[in-house]
Amino acid sequence: MLNRFTATAPILCFEVTDRCNMSCPKCITSSHRSENRQRLTLYSIKSSLLLPYRSAGGKQLVISGGEPTLSEKLLPLIECAVSLRLKVFLASNLYRTDSRLLQELLKLMNDKKHMFMFSYDSIIPEEMKRIRGVDAHNEVTENIHSLLEKKELFGSRTKIAACFVLQKENAGSVAETLKFLVGLKLHKIIVQPVNLYGVIDINNFSAVSPPYEKEHLPKIFKAIDTLFSLAETFPEIRIVYPDQKRWRQHFTSPTTQKTECKSRNFIFIDSFGNFRGCNNSKVYANLADVGVVDFHSSDFYKKHVSLTNVCNICLHSST
Repeated sequence: MLNRFTATAPILCFEVTDRCNMSCPKCITSSHRSENRQRLTLYSIKSSLLLPYRSAGGKQLVISGGEPTLSEKLLPLIECAVSLRLKVFLASNLYRTDSRLLQELLKLMNDKKHMFMFSYDSIIPEEMKRIRGVDAHNEVTENIHSLLEKKELFGSRTKIAACFVLQKENAGSVAETLKFLVGLKLHKIIVQPVNLYGVIDINNFSAVSPPYEKEHLPKIFKAIDTLFSLAETFPEIRIVYPDQKRWRQHFTSPTTQKTECKSRNFIFIDSFGNFRGCNNSKVYANLADVGVVDFHSSDFYKKHVSLTNVCNICLHSST
């Protein structure tokens, strides 16, 4: 008998590649890149991941990286997902992105249930350079406009969204950056706080430190006030955890808060087939050892569930 998810089907988050064309000093996926296993083939992605996931009742695929547009598997992966009637969410940094690839993506994802989300850190070039490690501002901005122009030209129904991550480097330009994004008439602008916690497990989560020193807090707190004020004016601005006090605590005492973690609503798997419980957790198993459906009800995953019951550091998967 075919196995199915025992409750509401989790969202499948797949890192299609660990390669990236940026050099972010604070990259949260860098710890996943040293791996001796073989990367999953396109055949195994389709037959051992997407098909069993869909057959078990799965409905949504989130594609990230690394930078997904660097993967030769990206287009056939999305083509397969669309043919299986999965809802596709693609995240990209839009740096050095081929114009023809953007066109193909918009054609494949030509449905309002699909979403293309790009990251945008600052309207100020030097701030983005400090965050991304490369001088990417002008090219990323041009590619944003190119993406939106192509969407209009081809009449694509793909939803376009942006992600803004608050950190000390861009705290002073929050208003200008978000107003620029609002002016693009996007479907939504997701705003979340920086994550600098590394790999978390049941033994070390309570030992993480606040992301910044006290000297940076006045600027961060002012930026938080600005974020919440703008969100009241512009409904397309979506703050991942809409509690201003909790945002402040995220930057001062992240391990002392009572925030319900909803990462159990997701399955995270990388290009090597490694399963994690969330973006921050350690690897629990591999697709070669346990199937995507069985993993979600396995003893491996129960270890992560025990972590979600006590770990309070993160706001990213709380909404």
